[in-house]
Amino acid sequence: MKEKKVIFTIVAKNYMASALTLKGSVLKLHSDVDFYIVLADQWDDEEQKKRGGNNVLVADASVVPEILSMSFFYDVVEFSTSIKPFYFLYFMKVLDYDKVIYLDPDIWVLSSMDGLWNSLIEHEAVLTPHITDINCVSGYHKESHILSRGVFNLGFLGMRKSTDTIQFLNWWAIQMRTECIRSETLFVDQKWADYIPIFVKDIKIERSKAYNISDWNYHERELDIKESEYYVQELDGSWNRISFFHFSGIKQQSIKSYLKLQKAKISKTTAMALENLIKTYQKTLLNYEYNYWSTCKYCYNKFDNGNEILLLYRRLARSVFMQYGLEFKDYFGTGEGSFFQELRKGNFHSGETMSIHERRNKGYARRILKKIIRGYIKCMGINRYESLIDTIHNNSDRDEQWRWIWR
Repeated sequence: MKEKKVIFTIVAKNYMASALTLKGSVLKLHSDVDFYIVLADQWDDEEQKKRGGNNVLVADASVVPEILSMSFFYDVVEFSTSIKPFYFLYFMKVLDYDKVIYLDPDIWVLSSMDGLWNSLIEHEAVLTPHITDINCVSGYHKESHILSRGVFNLGFLGMRKSTDTIQFLNWWAIQMRTECIRSETLFVDQKWADYIPIFVKDIKIERSKAYNISDWNYHERELDIKESEYYVQELDGSWNRISFFHFSGIKQQSIKSYLKLQKAKISKTTAMALENLIKTYQKTLLNYEYNYWSTCKYCYNKFDNGNEILLLYRRLARSVFMQYGLEFKDYFGTGEGSFFQELRKGNFHSGETMSIHERRNKGYARRILKKIIRGYIKCMGINRYESLIDTIHNNSDRDEQWRWIWR
């Protein structure tokens, strides 16, 4: 009996052009593979008409039982990644797929992925590390930075249905209900993949440089264009066609300005290949109505009265649930007994809005903080200041604010 294979991605509406670009690249090369887009968002009437064809699943409580709380606890990136294990389970247990691959929406498949599918015949899971070449150090992201975010990049994850993978996915899904945040110690769902080699016995770590190329490994990937195909030089010096490229952080910005930001040393040949590849990708995004989709608003960004949900509110709701077991029936509601009303009681919600520029104007905040710190040192002394910064360091994260501002 022929094995059933599926590739899926997860997006909010503003990334739909990326998801459709990925879908087109997959189906062009793998007509025997099913492809699904999971929407971590909700359609309005116009968007529903333009939704991008069949096999688009809107995330709901039948697959993610805690979706109402998770969509409030997390911002758009955190929520989109938190539901990943739930949909691995859905494709394996409900739709009965034997092999499941997840790809980030900003990935583009350039040549056959048969090597990965074949690996899933012999292995239960396949992972791609951020870096693979020990002789090339300190690229755009330092090794310590990668280590803090997880050694594997979860823009790709392949799994075969087995007792081990189902057990791991169930465990991972439990963690994702509250532990899919961007913080000093966690990077959404990605850091959790470090557990896969422990809990899934038979895995393959794919060290070929043809997979998952992005800014975290430009420093170790020599690229070239040969007869209109994109190639990468492997560890043994041979040249291999790139299987898929990860356009992390790349949309419609200037290619030259993007390349200037790269701290890694890139050869002229690699830079030319990147410029050509990015330009082609950007054009393809436009063909999939990037200008329309990129302006779509995330549905879980506001309370039902239109007031913006700050990340601080999300962290407070998550923290009081984890610390006190305190839940609210409708986190997005504003009526009596709602989380919104609790914010109002504590004067934590003023109804004020800030522009993106104001929110990102950290220079002003630093100047004020500098004056406060110098005044404190002058009055209290350097020894007390050292004690103070220890306290601040341990309690400054948004996840710790419940200690100070919740009733």
